[in-house]
Amino acid sequence: MVGITSHRSWAALLGMAAGITSFSMVGSATHAAMLASDNAGNYTGGLTTGSTGGYGFGNWTVLASDSTSPPYAGEYSDTSSKPISTGNNSWGVYANSGTSTATPRVDLFRPFTSALASGQAFNVALESDSVGSDVYGYSIKAGSPATYHQNGLPAYGFSLQTGSAATVTAGTTALSVANPFVSPASSASYNAGSFTNPNAVFTFSLTELGPGETLNGQSNPATATSGGYVLETNITDANGTRSILSTASNAINEAQISAGINASFALGNAGAYTLTLSSVGATPAVLATYTGTVNGTISGADLFDQATAQNGYFNSLQIAAVPEPATIGLFVAAGAGLLLIRRRRSA
Repeated sequence: MVGITSHRSWAALLGMAAGITSFSMVGSATHAAMLASDNAGNYTGGLTTGSTGGYGFGNWTVLASDSTSPPYAGEYSDTSSKPISTGNNSWGVYANSGTSTATPRVDLFRPFTSALASGQAFNVALESDSVGSDVYGYSIKAGSPATYHQNGLPAYGFSLQTGSAATVTAGTTALSVANPFVSPASSASYNAGSFTNPNAVFTFSLTELGPGETLNGQSNPATATSGGYVLETNITDANGTRSILSTASNAINEAQISAGINASFALGNAGAYTLTLSSVGATPAVLATYTGTVNGTISGADLFDQATAQNGYFNSLQIAAVPEPATIGLFVAAGAGLLLIRRRRSA
């Protein structure tokens, strides 16, 4: 029979338990087994369809609407040393304000070489100069009723999708908006003109609400015709879309996305997930956490920018294995039990 009797053996086992517990609390992929990794430092120029780098991912597909004529949208190699950059490099994207007939959008698709499994996390770094400076790309005119010009919904973020198809479809989302800047106040329903990924099973996106605007049940209470914009965090999964204004807790604000964030989507059993958004830097802090459920296999990612009128940036794609909660519990319980036995023997 082999017994654990030495001080060194006890310390090693308890240290292992403590280390796993620490990992589970911090949620950092740097302590996990890396299954796939790529960053902008692996490329000498902008991304094009067929580009590839790193390991564990398939080739990129780049889709851009209105990339050769106004309003422009596209991708480029950014070397301005952003907070999320590797060295000086990140994947830059741009999508100008829309027009009455066009909604600029760029999508960077990346398939996984194997589907995301329970106990694994997909990670990506995001940063944006601003998520839309013209509310939804709409202009509001005085009059009764109010007139809205459809220019497309500003949106920036990423989707996780089933299948490897790189496609987006033009969608229409009915929005009922009160215009507080006319007398008497009037309301109108109109289409957002935004694109959607038909294969997405999860989407994290940021939009910007102007004064008086409403989306997904959230309203910007500002009453001034200039300024007063509020960022909105949107999470879409098997249960629909949840939206949170940046003025509330557990939501991302303009200052945070401008400084860069790390997003970690950890998949659990039966489609359960946890999305953790953290600041970048030597001592990252958790900014927001969301939980929910997804339906379908996750086998690729879609990074997108739509009609934001500003530059956005992505970097540091990773897939990492993370400890299962049950495994963590076993190690912690084992360490605590062994410590109790040792104390009894010492008594």
